[in-house]
Amino acid sequence: MNSTVLFRMNGVAPGFLREYGCRNCSQCSSEKPQAHISASLLIKNSWRQRRSLRYHILFDCGMGAIDSLIDFGAPPVDFVFISHGHPYHSLGLDRLVWGQVRHGGPQQISVYCTKETMETGPQRIYPWFFEGSKPKLVAESVEMRIPKCLDLGINLCITPVSAYQGLSAPGAVIWVVEFGHRDSETYHKFVLGWEFIHFIPRFPKEEEDSSYQGEMSGVEHLHEAYEELFKNVEELFFDGNTITSRPETHHMSIENALYFLIPEINPKRTWIVHYSGHEDPEGPLSDEQLQNWVDRTKLNQGMVDTDIHVAKHGMLLAYDV
Repeated sequence: MNSTVLFRMNGVAPGFLREYGCRNCSQCSSEKPQAHISASLLIKNSWRQRRSLRYHILFDCGMGAIDSLIDFGAPPVDFVFISHGHPYHSLGLDRLVWGQVRHGGPQQISVYCTKETMETGPQRIYPWFFEGSKPKLVAESVEMRIPKCLDLGINLCITPVSAYQGLSAPGAVIWVVEFGHRDSETYHKFVLGWEFIHFIPRFPKEEEDSSYQGEMSGVEHLHEAYEELFKNVEELFFDGNTITSRPETHHMSIENALYFLIPEINPKRTWIVHYSGHEDPEGPLSDEQLQNWVDRTKLNQGMVDTDIHVAKHGMLLAYDV
């Protein structure tokens, strides 16, 4: 084992972090640091030697992400993967780029996303970074279901999967992240479903609702369409914006994930991110209340052995590769 991979949740909050005008819920009244959903994959030669870091991959760079990285003492970022073009997934890029340059970091960062996301997101917000200036961002397009493998010494491949996140987010994706040596204990697979309501195409078993966009796939199970991609998933992060189904928000609900997504993917562990709850009839729950609700619902649905947790700001997962 030559490397350690550290996965950190830089933020787990919904798009608006705290709702303007809300004073009652624990989320909006809290003074705790918050950041929109973002994560870092840090590749190190040794877990105990902080200076041994080799690469830093950032998944989305929205509101609060840079403050979270500063609080953690994170090293410079080498690569950024953007899930879709909504501004709050890339609003931190300007601060990231200039901050790194002023403090000895790289003057060039590769940004990976679909062509549609690049045009509606980073290139639209920060065109000067892509027009030959220094520092600069380098646009790297990805294609659906085609792995982007980076030569970083851990057999890292990141595969985009088409997802629906509203008509204002063309080219939206979730990421399947794989690293380590296949057929060994060093192999790990994550699914990062930051924001989406369903895959494209969607599946007949999913709730049929006129608010859902896109044609049905004609297959009942995920594995019929995605073959090996969603097998042996170790960590599933999914967009649980509300408890009850609210397709008009263009986000998956926790109820729908428990009914369809989690049983289909069958990960070893599942993490809820992007929880808001403001659209639920009962309003937002605290993290503790939400975890209690999940635990009770698992019991009622015969999912006692299913490992599901509310993700926390700053949580860390470490792996030897």
